[in-house]
Order: sequence, then structure tokens, then C-alpha cells
Amino acid sequence: MRTTSNKTDMDQATFETHATAARRSALSASRAMGVDPHSAEDIAQETLIRLWSMREDLERFKSMVALAGVVARRLCIDRFRRRTEEGEALTGEFPSTLIAADARLEEEDNERWLAQKLKTLPSTEYQVLHLRQVEGRSKEEIARLLGLEARSVATLLARARQRLLNEIRKRNAAEK
Repeated sequence: MRTTSNKTDMDQATFETHATAARRSALSASRAMGVDPHSAEDIAQETLIRLWSMREDLERFKSMVALAGVVARRLCIDRFRRRTEEGEALTGEFPSTLIAADARLEEEDNERWLAQKLKTLPSTEYQVLHLRQVEGRSKEEIARLLGLEARSVATLLARARQRLLNEIRKRNAAEK
């Protein structure tokens, strides 16, 4: 049977095995938020300290590395807010690199969501939509390629677009 000190040693060893990757994640997140390299190091260090202080609860998270990125981003935002409140170089807005990083993350999330929704379309609707929207083919070309009538292509294209529009509406309603 293990004693309490062995459990702590094991927790520390486990933490140390993930700490390098967590530090890299925190550095990457900080830099993506527009923080200078020196401050990014400080934020990465603060992130590891916070993770260490919550080491007993880390099991409830899927990934300590992903959590490190989230903690680092929140620390960056806190730092930007503090600077704004203190009247430092910021004018009350986040740096453009932060806005760009946020927009990029949102765009990537939207692309993943759309890719997932496209996979749920019936096969023929997906093919028609792909040939029209991605490859830029005409309805007549699509009809020839798939052995369909041009009217059927138009109908399938309309159905696919309508399904996606409904999914977008559901997603937007859920976000409100």
C-alpha cells in the first residue's frame, strides 16, 4: 500500500512529465495573443505555478497541455486589462495581433464545424455541393459527371444548402 508521501511523489513525477509540453503550450498561446517574448516566459511560468497549485484537480481535465493554453490566454487578457486600467501604452483596445489570433481561432472553429456538418449530408447532396462550390463546376457538368438530370442537380444543391442553412441557424440560436 502506498503512503501519502509516495502519492505526492507520484503526483509530482506525473506533473513533471507533462510540464514541458504544458510550458510550450503556454508560450505558444501567449505569443499568439501578441505578448512579447519576455512576458510570454513570465506567463508560461505563472501558468505552471497555477497548474501546480491545482494539481490535485487536474484529473478532471482532459489535457493538462490544453488547460495550460487556456490559463495562459486568460493570464494574457488579465495583463492587457491591467495595463489598460493603469493607463499604459494601450488605448483600451486589445492589440491587433490579439484580435487577429482570436479571429483565426474562431475561423478554424467554424471550419471544423462546417466540415463536420458537411459529413452529415447525404452522399449525393455532398457530391453536388462539393462539385459546385469547391470545384466551381456548372450544373450541366455535374449532371454529366453524376449521371443526373440538370433539374435534379439544382434540387440536390438547393436541399444541401438548405440543410446547412438550417444547421447554421440552429448554431446561431444556441449561441445567443
